[in-house]
Amino acid sequence: MSTAIRSKGIRAFIFNVWTPGEIDLTDGSVIKNIYLQYDQYLDELLWLRKSDRRAIILSRDIVAGFRLFDSNDKLMATFAKKKVNLPFTGLKDAYLQVLMPGNPGFYVWRNSYVMASDNRLVERPRYLIIAEGKDYPVRLSKRSLLNLTAIDKSKMKAILHSERIMPQQDEQEFARAISRYNQLKK
Repeated sequence: MSTAIRSKGIRAFIFNVWTPGEIDLTDGSVIKNIYLQYDQYLDELLWLRKSDRRAIILSRDIVAGFRLFDSNDKLMATFAKKKVNLPFTGLKDAYLQVLMPGNPGFYVWRNSYVMASDNRLVERPRYLIIAEGKDYPVRLSKRSLLNLTAIDKSKMKAILHSERIMPQQDEQEFARAISRYNQLKK
């Protein structure tokens, strides 16, 4: 990535830097104790090889998912490779950050683009609910959550009211609503 591009957004600093991580491969094995970088602009996973300090872009064919940790080995983010229908790109394998696992699960594609006017990298997240193998684009709003065909509207309304959850423009609150819904389904 060009050094002239500046990063903007609260999450950009997490992903466009080298961090400790581990990769889940499609064959079921796990590679641990390595340095990874998730490039939001390209939606690619890079691995910094210790042997020669070279960065390699990992093929999506072998990656099932990955996790990024901070310097204290605390989990910062989990990503899963999913085949989803994304706006402006169509059906593709993409690295989605897992905000709440389950069925339904809550995910975000951390897309970004370069602002032509001042060469800034601007985050443009796309939120998805994945249920029964189908993906549903959502906005961080109560209306979007209640209008999902994969979710029972009356149950979700009761959860939002009883738990005092306000999912408007808040990833954590939206994830909490999905979590409570999944707990009540069991």
